[in-house]
Amino acid sequence: MYSHKTAKTFDFWRSMSPSEAVAHAFRIHRDHADPAMFICLRNEADCMTDARKLETEGPEGKPLFGLPFAVKDNIDVAGLPTTAACAEASRVAGTSALVVTLLEQAGAICLGKTNLDQFATGLVGVRSPYGIPRNSLRDDLIPGGSSSGSAVAVGAGIAAVEGAPPDLGRAVRLERHAGAATTHNRGHVSERRGAGAAPDAVDSALGIAA
Repeated sequence: MYSHKTAKTFDFWRSMSPSEAVAHAFRIHRDHADPAMFICLRNEADCMTDARKLETEGPEGKPLFGLPFAVKDNIDVAGLPTTAACAEASRVAGTSALVVTLLEQAGAICLGKTNLDQFATGLVGVRSPYGIPRNSLRDDLIPGGSSSGSAVAVGAGIAAVEGAPPDLGRAVRLERHAGAATTHNRGHVSERRGAGAAPDAVDSALGIAA
């Protein structure tokens, strides 16, 4: 059994201010140097603006106060492109999916949109024209899919929370067993919104931490 040394607990993230958490997330992302993890990474300055706004408002009523999260790129985030790992299907979302809204209302900060098996139709995390995210545990392992980028973002200690569809095709368990992430807890469930979602899919928030 391999142990995870990079994934961070919620207690770790909560020990920092939102601004410190954002700075840490982007620093680890730079150090990790995996260009295939995110399809669209937000500007650090924009995330820092969100963090400072949270600090002004305070943590009351925000159980995910200051926690950075990554969004699988078949789920809409207002103002960001949704591609489902297919450039030809890319469009800029006018509104966020409810799962993203709920995470932000709970105080979490969106880092960007992560890579996935194209149209979420794979279980191994290697079926994307945007590259193969590097497994956060061992370079010789696949990341698992289809939420490959989100899983390794959490496993690498860059994000505290993953916004992703539910465990379609046992995808979450495959990512976990591949070593991309360690444990997962189901969160909110919302309406389906995004490119390439399975017909009966719903969005959910997956909190993944060591």
